[in-house]
Amino acid sequence: MRKKTIGLLFAFGINLLGAIAIPKSAQADDPNYVLAISWQPGFCETRPNLPECESQTGDRFDATHFSIHGLWPQPRNNTYCNVSRAIEQTDRDRRWLDLPELDLSAGTRRELQAKMPGYQSGLHRHEWYKHGTCYSATPEEYYRETIALLDGLNASPVS
Repeated sequence: MRKKTIGLLFAFGINLLGAIAIPKSAQADDPNYVLAISWQPGFCETRPNLPECESQTGDRFDATHFSIHGLWPQPRNNTYCNVSRAIEQTDRDRRWLDLPELDLSAGTRRELQAKMPGYQSGLHRHEWYKHGTCYSATPEEYYRETIALLDGLNASPVS
């Protein structure tokens, strides 16, 4: 495990920077990443009509824990690595549920559905094609490592 510089971007605008040890087999040489997280109840105050907000309940994971938005390799323009123009355009058009399905294990898919509420809107596909393709060779690796970072944050004194 190597130390990588991870920035945390909270959806409500607070930045927390620090070094977090994560397993890494990224394609990019740049060891800097931003872990974008959100506090779903606050997010849903501004976007109540999204599927993940309409289905929000007090007993769901994201009602009491930080949740995943994404893990973004830096610099900021490090996006859409080896992605076709058609997929990139579909993503830019915000037609995320029209993007190809991701090859994820059943366990990773279940965890992601719980820890990334935007999964209901296809956010997992958007994040993979825009950012994950620049981070690792597979969506499974990208999301296993993203989930590990989120779990570390949620187990820390920050949460």
